[in-house]
Amino acid sequence: MLVTKPGIYPDVDFNEYLADVCPDASLNASIAKVLIEQSPRHAWHAHPRLNTRWEQREDKKFDVANVAHTLLLGRGKKFVAAPFDAWTTKASKSFRETAQLAGQIAVLDKHLDLARAMVSAAVAQLTEQGCPEAFGRINGKAEVMVVGQQETIWLRCLIDWISNDLLHVYDYKTTKGSASPAAIEYKMVEDGWDIQAAMQEKVLDVADPVGAGHRHWRFVLQEAYEPFALTVAELPETVMDMGRRKLGTAIDKWSQCIKSGKWPSYSEGVVRPLYPTFKEQQWVNREVDSENGQ
Repeated sequence: MLVTKPGIYPDVDFNEYLADVCPDASLNASIAKVLIEQSPRHAWHAHPRLNTRWEQREDKKFDVANVAHTLLLGRGKKFVAAPFDAWTTKASKSFRETAQLAGQIAVLDKHLDLARAMVSAAVAQLTEQGCPEAFGRINGKAEVMVVGQQETIWLRCLIDWISNDLLHVYDYKTTKGSASPAAIEYKMVEDGWDIQAAMQEKVLDVADPVGAGHRHWRFVLQEAYEPFALTVAELPETVMDMGRRKLGTAIDKWSQCIKSGKWPSYSEGVVRPLYPTFKEQQWVNREVDSENGQ
């Protein structure tokens, strides 16, 4: 599949999206995050259209969270139930290898049962928290690709779920840590939800300018262990603004690198690091304590 113009593309195969279906190497949120947190060279290395040695990482197994993602959205990587307790027998290993050859990932029955319980808990909690529409098959679509352009730069994103009116976006995340509201802020920044939402906003505003300024981004973070608690976080304007600023920096860097063909690493010269202020203060305190005989 090759996309030749900006727009909204439902039913795109995940592997095709990952490989980049735009006419030229395009920028998505994950590459933008690498670009601003590491370097252009890291971004080049992670991009399937720029790095000729790039290879898609193939998961040998599906964990509970990945299965839950597919079950909740109704789309995603294909899997098949494996009637075994573990992957220790010759028969179970043969079953898994056969599934892989067929483009599927084998999932132990016990893990599939846990994933179903996780999804059931998610649906119940979403309803309790006033979000019954989230991930619905009738009032929205799952795994929708949106492609946009800024001058000559191609941009793309894959949205977990978007309402039919293109105004409400839900993204499903899982964690082996805490999904409590207190943990959301750190998780949001660490995982780049702000950049992801800003990229989706930018390409959606190109594809659907009428909806610009009226969209809402909600991230559903669920714990991948019982009782499968979750929190729904709607990104406020302050967070969206930070995401736009970061994305703007990433697009500028990407544009410069695409035009020049140069993908520098961390620094082009010798750096002279400053001593961390808090470490300096720790040492000063230690000296003071020593002088006071402590």
